[in-house]
Amino acid sequence: MIFSVAIQPEAKAELDEIYAYVAHHLRNVPDAIRLLDRLEQSILSLREMPYRAPLARDPRFAIQGVRRLSVGNYNVFYIVDDELHEVGIVHVAHHLRNEDSLS
Repeated sequence: MIFSVAIQPEAKAELDEIYAYVAHHLRNVPDAIRLLDRLEQSILSLREMPYRAPLARDPRFAIQGVRRLSVGNYNVFYIVDDELHEVGIVHVAHHLRNEDSLS
């Protein structure tokens, strides 16, 4: 079964921040584009195998069913809703960012 993917507003803002940081702060637009493409492809791949990533390490998230997909130096946090057949992307963060700082 194919799931739909919904990127929540906070995750969308985080993706925008990642792009802006790489493109403007690091002054590397081509890398920013490649990074966002890679993140997008990984996120869309969850449509076919949403349960392949483990639960988040932080128990506050794990108890809610939040999963963590590693994509290079970034983690994509998401929830699978079996009733709606939907994967909800809730956060995208650099792997050095502590899960405690996500809400």
